[in-house]
Amino acid sequence: MGTGLASIPERLLLAHTRGEVLFICGAGISRPADLPDFRQLVLDVYEALDGGVHAILCGIHRERATIGRPTAAV
Repeated sequence: MGTGLASIPERLLLAHTRGEVLFICGAGISRPADLPDFRQLVLDVYEALDGGVHAILCGIHRERATIGRPTAAV
């Protein structure tokens, strides 16, 4: 499927072609393709639609924007 990516067994791909398999991919799957992550998409939308909200969101550091994720003990 691409350089540096895991290969998918042909048997699984054929099953998908027959409609027997559904691939569900999580957030971040677009990063190797140089596509924006969800946070960047949100920022892009607010940049176009509401400059005030965009400015607030840009002021939130990425680390603080990941509320709910487990953090490693320091």
